[in-house]
Amino acid sequence: MPEGKQEMTAERNHERDRPTRDIGPQWLQFQSAHAAHGYQPVCGGGRAANDDEPAELSYQDSHVGKASGSNEQGDGTRSGSPRRIIICADDFGMNTAIDEGILALARKRRLSAVGCMTHAPAFQQDARRLAQLDVDAGVHLNFTEALGQPGLYLPLSQLIARSYARTLDVPRLARQIERQLDAFEAAMGRRPDFIDGHQHVHQLPQIRDALLQTIARRYGADAPWVRCSAPGRQAGLPAALRWKARVIGALGAYRFGRAAAAAGLRTNRRLLGVYDFQGGSAAYAALVPLWLENMRDGDLLMCHPAMPYPGDTDMAAQRGAEFQVLNDAGFAEALLRKGLRVARMLPGDDQASMTLRVKASR
Repeated sequence: MPEGKQEMTAERNHERDRPTRDIGPQWLQFQSAHAAHGYQPVCGGGRAANDDEPAELSYQDSHVGKASGSNEQGDGTRSGSPRRIIICADDFGMNTAIDEGILALARKRRLSAVGCMTHAPAFQQDARRLAQLDVDAGVHLNFTEALGQPGLYLPLSQLIARSYARTLDVPRLARQIERQLDAFEAAMGRRPDFIDGHQHVHQLPQIRDALLQTIARRYGADAPWVRCSAPGRQAGLPAALRWKARVIGALGAYRFGRAAAAAGLRTNRRLLGVYDFQGGSAAYAALVPLWLENMRDGDLLMCHPAMPYPGDTDMAAQRGAEFQVLNDAGFAEALLRKGLRVARMLPGDDQASMTLRVKASR
């Protein structure tokens, strides 16, 4: 396919403002297609497919993002210190309502990281305002949302299936990663603080290899940190949400974490914030305390807030609901009650360790 054309189906155009919402059904669809082509089920049969993930997807304590030599208690807290966590808002640049919501929360220090879709409609106009704030700004790599741009964009289930079958065009992957990094640096005037993936695509086979090679070639020792999407503790969360978090972890998170550690890259410890993007502010307000209770030192809570805006999808309303909860004074008070401090990642001499700058939650 020529470089100027998009690998994009019409059905995907209806999902422009959606993060990884239907990962469970997509995972099952991918498993069926994967098996139909003669491949073993991923993480099935008691072992990992292609040595990609552990067969047991339950919570594991060890992780490359854990601070080396730390005096850590059972809940991940350093003795006498608050648990330091990253709160990261995804999809900056997708539209002005998302950008305004994220900027407002960042100014109130409710966030410490912002993932940018650098070819999205509003990114160029709002990037400079983001650059002035005390947050980590990163590239939210995109291979599923065309957003009017040429390139390699596929529905998530197809991208997963083709990445595991190793049929994606690797040079095209690398060029698309480079273009999104170029756009960030042109707008922000510096390299990104971190890199992750829209719908967690950065951890998929082929994409993760292209990304890690690009980081090494482009940044060397001054490399951004990268997101690990392996699930954090899930105590008290509904079974369906625990399942979804584990599926996301199974789709390359552990292999990506090991590869990042081998490359000397820093990562967050674990990921929380996975849910079904339904239920409005009441449902989200009920989940937030559970995530906060489960968070350990160095974990990352992802979110997708926006100012209220008209939209023909449930996700538009749910983004507004997330903003409402995170913007409320009760959220800052919950952080304090649970001994949590919102923090940025900082470079350290030990590139395999977690280094955080603590910031006030108010």
